[in-house]
Amino acid sequence: MPHTKHKYRKLRSLYIWHRYMGVSVALLVIILSVTGLALNHTDKLSLDKEFVQSEILLDWYGIKPPAEIILFNNKQRVLVYIDSKFYLDKKLLSESFNKPAGIIYFPHFMAIATDSEIILITHEGEIIERLSSLQGIPAKIKKIGRQLNNIYIKTVNGLYVTDRDFIKWKKSGTITNIQWSQSSNISEQQRVTYTQLYRGNILSLERVVLDLHSGRLLGKWGPTIMDTAAILLLVLAFSGTWLWLKQLLRKKKRRLKRTL
Repeated sequence: MPHTKHKYRKLRSLYIWHRYMGVSVALLVIILSVTGLALNHTDKLSLDKEFVQSEILLDWYGIKPPAEIILFNNKQRVLVYIDSKFYLDKKLLSESFNKPAGIIYFPHFMAIATDSEIILITHEGEIIERLSSLQGIPAKIKKIGRQLNNIYIKTVNGLYVTDRDFIKWKKSGTITNIQWSQSSNISEQQRVTYTQLYRGNILSLERVVLDLHSGRLLGKWGPTIMDTAAILLLVLAFSGTWLWLKQLLRKKKRRLKRTL
């Protein structure tokens, strides 16, 4: 009889531990399950195309406001450059660019000059062409301007001129009445707006879900916590199976005793 009581206490103790482990790991198992399901359907949920806007999360990931914002405004179109990205009237252009040296506006397109190329884009933000030294663009551009129908660029090697087709370039002498493109002063409100746009287009929802699934979102010890949850889940599976088998054997023994 004492031996039976001892076995009963051990079994009851295992039930209690099984229950406590289940409660302890429940939240983490839910996180693992939900994030795992979400990652399996990334394309359908467009997780890679949705970006986090929460300042708390952005700060947590160390995504800081840009150090420099360059703005060009011709009263019709506002072009902003932040950390290799252009925003045309708050619309993000899909490609990466070097720092702009200036912009020239035309009726149907715009020409943006960087230190090594000229980018032609429509007023809707579609890239027409990127012209570089391969198309004859002089290197090391410092600024771009215009005089009537002529386009001028100033480089470290001197002044060059072309027409609006940007095909043939030739070195020019000193010209005094060129209208050089200049960046505009940026207001505090514009700085806040474009800082939010910039930070809100860096951290994808897919990255956050992935980091939550792996535990990296929780900091240094996050992966260890998730690993522990996975191990406890295995322990729960084994202990639950063992308890079920013990109950099954006990029921069979009771049935045998009743038949005898």
